Amino acid sequence: MQKNNMATAAWTRKEGKSKSGGLNKKGIASYRRANPGSKLSMAVTTKPSKLKKGSKAANRRKSFCARMGGMKGPMKDEKGRPTRKALSLRKWNCKDGCTVPGVVRKYVRGGTTKDACYNKVVSRYGPKTSAYRSGAMAKCRKVGVSNWGEGGKKKK
Repeated sequence: MQKNNMATAAWTRKEGKSKSGGLNKKGIASYRRANPGSKLSMAVTTKPSKLKKGSKAANRRKSFCARMGGMKGPMKDEKGRPTRKALSLRKWNCKDGCTVPGVVRKYVRGGTTKDACYNKVVSRYGPKTSAYRSGAMAKCRKVGVSNWGEGGKKKK
């Protein structure tokens, strides 16, 4: 009896995963075979201080950290070992999931983050989620809470 025909793709099994987090080369190759047209590539493990600001690698790292850092789920399992999420964040050199300098985020139960931008935008757009509010939140985090929402007002 052959195991290869019955087995799932390597990227879903232990042999396709790296012990330090994320996928290894075998796992990435397996994912590409299972998902034609995929552009999945290896993790950016270079330290942020060594990356050129605005480079493709720096932007990939920043995007990954923002995306994975905001995901729900524990950083440690019930035995105190780091989860796959924690391992991948560590491998990509992500701090606590926050990649925007100067933004202090408070972590609350449920995995959501509420920072100064969140509070300022919600006070203007209300508690219901909308596309306008999402865009305003992104803009606020980009320009900074003190610069967002001033509009065309000129300071004296």
